[in-house]
Amino acid sequence: MPRNPRKHNFDQFSDQEKEKLNNVKKELIEAQKKEPESLREHLQAFNDGVMAIIITIIVLEIQPALHEVHYQQFINNIIVFLITFFIVADFWYDLHLSFSYYIFKPSRAIAILDFFFLAD
Repeated sequence: MPRNPRKHNFDQFSDQEKEKLNNVKKELIEAQKKEPESLREHLQAFNDGVMAIIITIIVLEIQPALHEVHYQQFINNIIVFLITFFIVADFWYDLHLSFSYYIFKPSRAIAILDFFFLAD
């Protein structure tokens, strides 16, 4: 008798095996209910990491002043860094607000759009 891989005969299972199978099904259903929350947390952590890398790269671009003639350029670099830092911080804050208040259950499309936003 050929076995169809999509159909299972659960009547052959013992009561203990059926109970284990039901417990696994319940755990799977609970995990699927928690998946959007988990995805939201992962997207927030990913966004935090990307923002931290952006800020790190920006601060690495600041060249220290080696001579007195370089202090003006150093101060200009610090000012540009601070302006850029606050712009990036504003993006980060807006992303957290959007995920906290507007996106309760992110979908796959939201995750993909989030990657495109961070790539810009």
